[in-house]
Amino acid sequence: MSSVLPVVAASALLLAAVLLVVPGGVRGRLRVVARPVGVGHAGSATTVPRLLGARRRPGAARRSTTSLFGVVLLVAAVLAVAVAGPVGGGAVLAYGIAGRRAYSRRSRARADDTIRALGAVALAGLADDLRAGRTPLAALHAAVAALERGPVTPPVATALAAIRSAVVRHPPGDVVAALRAVPGPLAPALHRLAAAWTLTDCGIPLAEVVGQLDVELRRLGRMRERAAARTASARTTARLVAGLPILGLGLGQLLGAQPYAVLTGTTAGAACAAVAIALHLTGFWLADRLGRVVVE
Repeated sequence: MSSVLPVVAASALLLAAVLLVVPGGVRGRLRVVARPVGVGHAGSATTVPRLLGARRRPGAARRSTTSLFGVVLLVAAVLAVAVAGPVGGGAVLAYGIAGRRAYSRRSRARADDTIRALGAVALAGLADDLRAGRTPLAALHAAVAALERGPVTPPVATALAAIRSAVVRHPPGDVVAALRAVPGPLAPALHRLAAAWTLTDCGIPLAEVVGQLDVELRRLGRMRERAAARTASARTTARLVAGLPILGLGLGQLLGAQPYAVLTGTTAGAACAAVAIALHLTGFWLADRLGRVVVE
């Protein structure tokens, strides 16, 4: 019984480390509300979703969570070393770090999807305002102000502020250059908007061009959703297959083959465990990478 308790404690600490990076309750949940982008002359308001709590110093919260995760993971690794030797400690560190990185990638992907949705809706609002007779600069200012209330990163926020500054300046600044300077997931939409903005010099109505751009971006969004749906089953299968080695170890232990003692108590077993962990994590990474490439 005494040898089981450290294993349970190490497992509990590793679970706690994973839970530290998972948003709990309402605090870390994506919540969308309707915010006005602009109101045309007809009086109809367009709306844009916003992430609540996005302005609450997300960088500081991430740093605090990462520090806590590191401390808990280190303690769990020390306990694993005490129980299972270097193999156990290395496994805890490897899977803990890999899990943290995978969660960070998925969090960034979810945030990027939210920002893309913000850009698409803001662009639709811009087109509606232009059709309603609002001036291009005023409509763009309203759309950018709505985007700034979303969960944008500091570089994107700086670029959006530059767009607003160019719009409100007298005379107006280089709006096209400011739109093209926006990085991140908003770049495709705003770079296309910059190209559309240049067409106004040729006398082409901006409202029609922005309307066509809105249709194109919505089509691309639907294509991404379909691609994500098609790869969901493959990703699930990859996760299930990746869990089979752990199931095999458990069955071998129950049948009396003692794979745990071989892997943690012999040099050859430790080498096999290191190779197996490396291949296991590589399989996880490849499955996730292939899914992301298809969607992108």
